[in-house]
Amino acid sequence: MALDMIASIKFLQYLHKLLDGERETILRYPYTPQKPRPHISGLGERLERCSLREAGVSAVQLEGFFKKLCGRYGVGAHNILLCRHGKVFCKAGWAPYSPDVWHVTHSLCKSVTGTAIGLLIGEGRLTLNDKAGDLLDGKMPFLASTNIRSVTVRDLLMMSSGVQFKETGSILEPLWSKAFFRAPQEFEPGTRFDYNSMNSYLLACIVQKVTGMGLMDYLNVHLFQPMGIRDAAWEKSPENIEKGGWGMYLLPEDVAKLGLLYLQKGKWHGKQLLPQVWTEEATTTQITGQDNDRLIEYGYHIWTRQSDGMFQFNGMFGQYMVAYPKWDMIAVMNSGNAHLDTHAFALDCMDEFFAGGKIFQRENAMRETAAAHRLGRTLQHLKFEEPYAFRTGPADKELALFAQGLLHKTYVFSKNTTGLLPLVLQCMNGNFSRGLQELTLHDGWLEWKESDETYRLPFAAGEIKKCTLSFHGEEYLTAVTTEFLRDENRELYLKLRLCLLETSSSRWIKIYQKPDGLWMICGEEPGFAAIVNMVLPPQNSQEAYAEAKDMGYAKYKLRQLFQPTLYGKEKT
Repeated sequence: MALDMIASIKFLQYLHKLLDGERETILRYPYTPQKPRPHISGLGERLERCSLREAGVSAVQLEGFFKKLCGRYGVGAHNILLCRHGKVFCKAGWAPYSPDVWHVTHSLCKSVTGTAIGLLIGEGRLTLNDKAGDLLDGKMPFLASTNIRSVTVRDLLMMSSGVQFKETGSILEPLWSKAFFRAPQEFEPGTRFDYNSMNSYLLACIVQKVTGMGLMDYLNVHLFQPMGIRDAAWEKSPENIEKGGWGMYLLPEDVAKLGLLYLQKGKWHGKQLLPQVWTEEATTTQITGQDNDRLIEYGYHIWTRQSDGMFQFNGMFGQYMVAYPKWDMIAVMNSGNAHLDTHAFALDCMDEFFAGGKIFQRENAMRETAAAHRLGRTLQHLKFEEPYAFRTGPADKELALFAQGLLHKTYVFSKNTTGLLPLVLQCMNGNFSRGLQELTLHDGWLEWKESDETYRLPFAAGEIKKCTLSFHGEEYLTAVTTEFLRDENRELYLKLRLCLLETSSSRWIKIYQKPDGLWMICGEEPGFAAIVNMVLPPQNSQEAYAEAKDMGYAKYKLRQLFQPTLYGKEKT
């Protein structure tokens, strides 16, 4: 049987177990905690600061940028940092998020992995034409095809290996590097663009093989320490190698430093850390592709645009570092939105105000001063929340009755798989919940029992409460926000949102009071549509799933899984 068919069958088995709640046997290798423990030392080197005027930035235009960015549902902004000429002129977080807390980068870190390859090439320890199979002795099968043997470092950097072992393979196979070389190829290496996170993982393997050091250790010595980057961590594969294409945590300011390193042609404080020729080639279009009617341009693990020289590091759900060399400007953003690629509303906003220099078109002093005052207040009061809802609050008396009916009671739930940790994180880290068992609301805190573990969530209406939640050895900095709202039927409900501050994901819970218990709807952001695109196979490969011909039914089941409705009966 062809290997791609075997992989398809394995994925279908995984999907069936996910939908049917068979969490005990869903992984094909033992679970180990992956997420790094929350750790912010605050010891890293800060970039210089400057005023809007010193940066040549118009407060009127910057205010217009934030109005447009915040005026649309689904952007899901967490943090933003803007700098020009190497100095930060704007830094803000949408509460409860903060740019002083590190954030998962998702695929943005592919550009960091590519940077490590650039360092090795600069040291003369690697070339673009080196073959991956030759570098990774013992990983290549004896009967491997000529095509797989010909994959070079350049092919991996350009996302043109043609190898069909992709992201879903990380949840199906324990030995990722061997699975990569055993997989079939869709096309001859170097001839087409085909985005594949496993290309990045193989580069991480190559760094370890060539240096004898892990990717993080190598970068710490040769890049992070000289640049004053102290708070960084990278999840590892079952082979104990950094994932390369995802799983890295960085402060927004440190992401900006890495972007500036490329803007400055590899120099940092006058010292050439990264070869100039590498920075120029990596940020130049090396290969193109097509996404529907949109042109894709890609360098060496960096997204590019030849028309104006813009380049970006990009991660799913809205993790961006966008550089505009013409204006010597960097924009860094963390988000929790539904976008999986380089086309997003936030990026359109950046292009509108930054790419053409609109943000530098200052107006008269009176307008600029007034806009600067308004902008300062706006940045201090940014909030991560849905911009629309039926927010007419209940009267105090009605609210008291509602709360009285819920408090100091324990509700029990029938068998389910709903956990506090968003399901997308459960799937990515193999950290699965066995479901909610009991829930009790007290004055100021909620007691949630799942998988025989009890969690205490502090909450207060209209306030932000913080705590640390531990799920099977993985700790998450969490902020809980609470509101009493009315739905479209004017029915009163309690809404809690759990923002996992280091990640792109948040969990929301709506609680309704019923005569003999409570009705609860759970969901997460990024939402169902984006998650389905991650979990379900691509349309052009669905024919391989003989038992999954009705993908509509699979989507229906996934919606129930990612946005379940639970009914809890009062415990007697």
